[in-house]
Amino acid sequence: MNFHPSIEAFSEDGKTYLVLTIKPQHEAIPLRGSFYKRSGSTTVRVESEELKAFIMKMDGLVWTNFISKKAKLSDISPEAVSTFIKRGQEAKRISPAADPNDVEGVLRHYKLMTDEGITNAGALLFSNDPTNISYAAVTKIGLFSKSRSRLLMDHMFEGPVIFQPDEVMKCLIDKYIQPRYDIEGVYRVTKHRYPLKALREAITNAILHRQYMASEHTTIRVYPDSVEIYNPGGLPKGWTADELPKKHESNPANPLIAQAFYDVELVEAWGVGMSLIQDECKNAGVPQPTYEVDDYGVRIIFKSGPWPYDGDDIMEQSAAKELTPLEAKIYKAIAESRYTTAKDMAISLGVSPTSVERSIASLKESGLIRRVGSDKKGAWECARPSDV
Repeated sequence: MNFHPSIEAFSEDGKTYLVLTIKPQHEAIPLRGSFYKRSGSTTVRVESEELKAFIMKMDGLVWTNFISKKAKLSDISPEAVSTFIKRGQEAKRISPAADPNDVEGVLRHYKLMTDEGITNAGALLFSNDPTNISYAAVTKIGLFSKSRSRLLMDHMFEGPVIFQPDEVMKCLIDKYIQPRYDIEGVYRVTKHRYPLKALREAITNAILHRQYMASEHTTIRVYPDSVEIYNPGGLPKGWTADELPKKHESNPANPLIAQAFYDVELVEAWGVGMSLIQDECKNAGVPQPTYEVDDYGVRIIFKSGPWPYDGDDIMEQSAAKELTPLEAKIYKAIAESRYTTAKDMAISLGVSPTSVERSIASLKESGLIRRVGSDKKGAWECARPSDV
């Protein structure tokens, strides 16, 4: 079965004993034509897609390098390929001579297409619906309550994988971890609760390294004090959670996707992502992220540092006593920058949009909030006592 217990002998009361110690095995074990692994306190048989992924990993094969049985050239989005080439040219990582309108030429250059067809990587990167190739080609964001049990809001991204890191990051900032604004001297300064470069690197790594043979999605769970990014797919053989923060060689799970990401600056350089995350967290004064690894995936957890921009700290006590319960909740939500629109607030608070709009109007009239930017693209923010 390709593993070897340690054997020790000792004598006691004139008898000799042998002690066989079998350490836990982190990979499936073959036995009589099947594979088995440990799940909690039980032994389970490895089935279906998980078995395929395991066998390919043992043989050093990468599923995204294989020719897709489903993808056709007509499935590839010309707009996605064109945008990819133009962005790479702007970054000076793709030759100016590359033709953004030559879809087949681009795919062949990046080894995403051969005479046999389009690779799984090519279809994932540039088709409008990559879930036709892999159910795992989806990234989901969810906002959860303080109790961590109630889902308040969620978004799903299932378009071309080459665009998912930017689309996910934009939504995360706009709707889930919105910045606060403060005045330093004569300038308005944007304050973020988490270091954005670190979050972007973690999200990009998740999409790049996820196990596309799985059926699980990459998920981002946003809590009042943390952001957790979970990605299906284990670590390279021999790696543990302790290895992640340390300097290590690049070992992309999907090398064809990694090359495309590099050429549009989604990754700065191979093998330095975790160092970048650590440096950004240190510079931002927030705790270093923690990592959880199991047989099914990897989770990185970002904890919030001190965050003084809370509605209870900003609200004038005299005004707070005069607010209705709904107005107080809305004021605090705006102070914490949790929601972008009145509709989002209404969904989260379980009231009608009309009630929210009426309360917002009352808060504005009281001078407790003000509008920044246009009606369409702007946002509400709290007015500090010195502003009123």
